[in-house]
Amino acid sequence: MAFERLVLKGKVVETRNLFKKIPFLEGDNQLSMDRLFIRINQIMEEKKVRHVLITMDQSFQLYPGQLEEIGRWFKKLGDAGKELHFYSKNYNFKELYVSSFCNHRMIPEDGTIYYLGNQIKRNYYKGLLDQLGIRVDVYRRGSYKGAADSFRSEKMDQYQTEAAELLLKRSVESFEAEIIKKFNLSENDFSWFKQGEYLSAEEGKNIGIITKIDYEFALISQWMKQGEKKWKKKIKKESIGKGKKIGVLSFDGNIIDGENQKRGPLGNSCGDESMIREINGLRENKKIQGVIFKVNSGGGSASASAEIYHALNKLKEKKPLVVLQTGLAASGGYYISLPGQKIFTQHGTITGSIGVITMLPYIGSFLKEKGINHDGIQDGEFSDLLSPWKERKEKEEVLIMKQIDHIYEGFKKKVVKERKLSAEKVEALSQGRIWSGYDGKKNGICDEVGGLFDAIDYLKELLEFSKVKIEFFPKKKEGIVLRLMMGQGQSSFNVSTEFQMISFDKLGNQPLLMSEELIFAGLQI
Repeated sequence: MAFERLVLKGKVVETRNLFKKIPFLEGDNQLSMDRLFIRINQIMEEKKVRHVLITMDQSFQLYPGQLEEIGRWFKKLGDAGKELHFYSKNYNFKELYVSSFCNHRMIPEDGTIYYLGNQIKRNYYKGLLDQLGIRVDVYRRGSYKGAADSFRSEKMDQYQTEAAELLLKRSVESFEAEIIKKFNLSENDFSWFKQGEYLSAEEGKNIGIITKIDYEFALISQWMKQGEKKWKKKIKKESIGKGKKIGVLSFDGNIIDGENQKRGPLGNSCGDESMIREINGLRENKKIQGVIFKVNSGGGSASASAEIYHALNKLKEKKPLVVLQTGLAASGGYYISLPGQKIFTQHGTITGSIGVITMLPYIGSFLKEKGINHDGIQDGEFSDLLSPWKERKEKEEVLIMKQIDHIYEGFKKKVVKERKLSAEKVEALSQGRIWSGYDGKKNGICDEVGGLFDAIDYLKELLEFSKVKIEFFPKKKEGIVLRLMMGQGQSSFNVSTEFQMISFDKLGNQPLLMSEELIFAGLQI
């Protein structure tokens, strides 16, 4: 018999294959959802693996929708007959949720259990910009389109407050219900716990959250004394199963024109040209019978979103296409979800945000006060329209809004067409408003709450296949030399990160309501 150890640590991404990786120069600081899914399936199929130890580090950061999906995978692992053991030094919301799917839950004797609630907050810079004499002109269609509110307002307005309250409610209610159910807690007990109570390890054991107070090395030593060994099978191929092939293509990041770009702490960006090559390759690949397009994006360039949308529709003409929304599928991320014959989402996915926005800074007065002047010639009345030196007048603003209206109307028409909704209903659901996946299903902009297993089952049924081989895209971009230097795969998921993403206890660290990437002078959806 054998055991496996899965370490949930660092920044979660949908795939690590968007960029070439250079060994020794780049840390292994990401946990890939694709690879975790493959590993869990390997464990499910391996009869000699009896115990699985899941540990979670405090650096583990992900979106609510991704956490929901991981919980769904661990439930599958438990249903396959594996004994799941969870260990963490302390238990907060993420730990409570993931551990609820495990048979055994451990904590060290000096560990604590707590849940302080959640928040959606952002910084507002308008006051500072006003003092400096810098202005940011925001042009948008949609009162709820709040991507530039940090520069437009001094506090959260009524539209953002309304959207945030519903989103926060939806993002946590299904998780809290699962915790209450699995730990057999009353809602009153959980409400008391949420008010800032800290439980010791012993107190947690007394109410049934903890099953054992000890350290993880003690559990591993016990298994090894019983003759169990660490399972050493590696991930050599990014595929699982046998049968006819289904492709899973991951889109992870902001949407930009051109090629994929690394942007450090700001996160990676997916270029339309890079993604369209992948989409066209899957369209022409005769071995791939159907495609699941996995979306984790808050949007970005309107033109790039439109290009990807059309490429996906071309793919759909040749083979079935299913969309799976994970953490984010808002604005441009929702736009590129539209071609799916069925859209799966999570309760906590941030989706919708059907609207258009751009923002243009005006720094002319500020720089003139510092003795900097800007002069030259131009051959058109509007050739300096996007210049930060330009203080735009009414006729320039009319021109900008004309372009925004054109894109906004086109966006709504595509929603009407693809989702088969009336124009009146789409208008009511638009205005840049973000929705949880739960509400997205209710109002018709998504189809089902479900994960990758559900999307695969649906595609199998659609294709009338009993067995399939799941192949993940994009493929690794390492050459033979890099593969030899790095080795083939890993037997566990022990990763670290310098960056943090939105999580339940870190919701205030990122602009959760940012439904598209902020690029000056670029139309964004």
